[in-house]
Amino acid sequence: MTTTQRYSVELPRADALRCKALSKPVSAFISNAKQSLALAEFPWMIANLGKRYALAEIAASMIKFGDPCYEGIEQRLPGQPNVNPEWKIEFDSWKKIFDGVLDGTVTPPFQLPPPLSPGVITVRGSLTEVGDEIGAVYDTMMSSQLILSWSAFETLAGDLWEEAVNAHPRILANMRAGVRANTRGTQESKTLPMRFLEMHGYDIKNKMGTILIEHRGPFQTLDKIADAYQSTFPRGACSASSPEFWKNPDVRSACAIRNLIIHQAGVIDEDFSKQHRGDPRLSGYKPGERFALDGELMRKILPGLYLFAGELIRSVDTWIHDNPS
Repeated sequence: MTTTQRYSVELPRADALRCKALSKPVSAFISNAKQSLALAEFPWMIANLGKRYALAEIAASMIKFGDPCYEGIEQRLPGQPNVNPEWKIEFDSWKKIFDGVLDGTVTPPFQLPPPLSPGVITVRGSLTEVGDEIGAVYDTMMSSQLILSWSAFETLAGDLWEEAVNAHPRILANMRAGVRANTRGTQESKTLPMRFLEMHGYDIKNKMGTILIEHRGPFQTLDKIADAYQSTFPRGACSASSPEFWKNPDVRSACAIRNLIIHQAGVIDEDFSKQHRGDPRLSGYKPGERFALDGELMRKILPGLYLFAGELIRSVDTWIHDNPS
């Protein structure tokens, strides 16, 4: 049986930021996240729309003919279409009632499902009673949603870090340029080639984060994102600087599934268990098996990812607010 479930996802709010320099990456993240949610909304839209139309047809038939006409209204219309003029008159009369039921100007004899509303996720349930082609479409949509959600988060993490360092370079740029070892035990160089300064006309005001991103490259892995925040923000003063903060199971598992889909076409490899770090929700697979992405898992991981993004934003915003440059 195919089922669709809906639940709300709370996204961060750009207007709640105290450091307005962070508004641009946060607003972009919210926009990207809404696109991901809109993709998930589509199956529910189709199911809801079909249900509303079917019930509106029954309601219009009951009002017009006193009969639900489950087999169709053709049996109630006189003659043949395009032959008997009365057919079109009667059909137009029924259609006017049908349209009125849908737009609320005609009261139906029973309640219809509510019109479409935004801000929710659609979840694929068990598809054992539908064809493989429909199941493949749902799988593709869920995979696309997860990839879009991770891309939105990954972009947010990089852009938020960049704007934070731009806004507070005195401490953050110095921390990042220091010799503190990253989580892999290696130390990063403190040198900055002159060409990066030349690119900005030697004007580095509000640009240190941008210059460091250009110098060290974008954040393309979760470990690099975690390293950047841990080595930039003072330990203990900002939750994003804590290694424990980055052990969030929803973030780790979303990243692991995204990498599995992108790089392995969903086929389990040895790195998968290392990346999700023993998340019991993703355990039980052997190398070579195909990962089964289902609605229940999406219901748990994606809201967790969005919640973590909100915590990251608040952590950075709070630190900058509490430590004016």
